[in-house]
Amino acid sequence: MKTFLPDISAITGNFKNFKYQLGTRVENTNLKINSLSLNRQYTFNYTDFFPSANIIYNINGNSIGFDFSRKIIRPDYNMLNPFLNTANPTYYLQGNPFLKPAYIYQFQAKYIKNWNNDNMNIVSVFSSITNNLFASVVLNDTANILLETGANYLSYKSFGLQMSSQNKINDWLNLSSNATIINVSYKSNIPQTGNFPTSTYLSANVNANILVNKEPLFRISGNLITEHRYGQFTFKNTGGLDLSINKKIIGDKFSASLTLTDVFNTQNNTIVIYNPSYNSIMKTKPITRYLYLSLKYSFGKDTKKSKQSNNQLEENNRAKNL
Repeated sequence: MKTFLPDISAITGNFKNFKYQLGTRVENTNLKINSLSLNRQYTFNYTDFFPSANIIYNINGNSIGFDFSRKIIRPDYNMLNPFLNTANPTYYLQGNPFLKPAYIYQFQAKYIKNWNNDNMNIVSVFSSITNNLFASVVLNDTANILLETGANYLSYKSFGLQMSSQNKINDWLNLSSNATIINVSYKSNIPQTGNFPTSTYLSANVNANILVNKEPLFRISGNLITEHRYGQFTFKNTGGLDLSINKKIIGDKFSASLTLTDVFNTQNNTIVIYNPSYNSIMKTKPITRYLYLSLKYSFGKDTKKSKQSNNQLEENNRAKNL
C-alpha cells in the first residue's frame, strides 16, 4: 500500500523564451506482508521526497529542454514473497521480503525540431544513476540445485542517445520511428556473481501507416532489441513485425481491424545466467503470433462533421446575404 501526499512545492513560470517547472513530490509507503507458511509478518513504513526540474528554451518554433528527477522503483509482490517454489527440482525460486526500493537519479537534455505541423524530430541524451538496485540473483544452493532470489546488490549507471521522429512522407504515408542506444554498467556487491562487463545495446521501433483517401488502411510495425544485460542476466536479440488492416464500413459508424502479430515468429526469450563457476542458458518460445479481429461501432453524432457542416452552412448564409 502506498499513499501519495500533496506536493510541498511546485513553481512554474516564464522568463522571455524560457519556461520552467520546479517541484517536489512527497510519498509515504506502508507495506505489510503476512507469510502464512512461515508464520511471520513483515512491515515497512517510509516517506520519501522526489524533486524534479524542467527547463525549456524556445527558439524559432523549436525548443531545447533540460530535465532532472529523482524516482523510485519498488520490488513487486512476487519478488517479496518468501514462499519457496520447488516445482523445478534443479532450479528453486524464492522471494525476499527484505528487499528495499531503489532510487534513481535521471538527467536528460533534448532538442525538438518542428519542421511543420506534420513533421517533428527529437534528439536527446540521458543518463541514470542508482545504487542498491534490487534484481534477481541465481546462487548455488547445493551442488545440483540453483536458487533464484532477490537482492539489493547492484550499482547501475547508464548513458544513452535517443532519436525519434514523426513524419508525413506524402499524402499516403505517415512514418514514426524511435531508436535508442544505451550504454550500461553494473557493479555487484555479491562476490559469487563476479564482475559484469559494460554493454551497449539498441532498442528501436518503426510504425508506418498507409492511407487511402486520407484514412489509415494498412499499418506495419516493427521492433528490435539487441542483446543486453540486467545484472546477472543477459537477454539475447529479439524483435518482430506486426501487420494490420483497418476498414470503415457503413459510413463512418462501423469499422473493422484485422491484426497479425509477429508475422515471422521471431519473438523469443533466450536468457544467459552468468556466474564465474557456470553459465546457464534458458530458452523459451512463447506464443507471439496471433490473429486479432476487432469491430467498433460509434454511437451518436459525429461532432467533427456536425461542426464542419455548421461552418459550411454559415458560409452559405453569408454568401446569400452579399
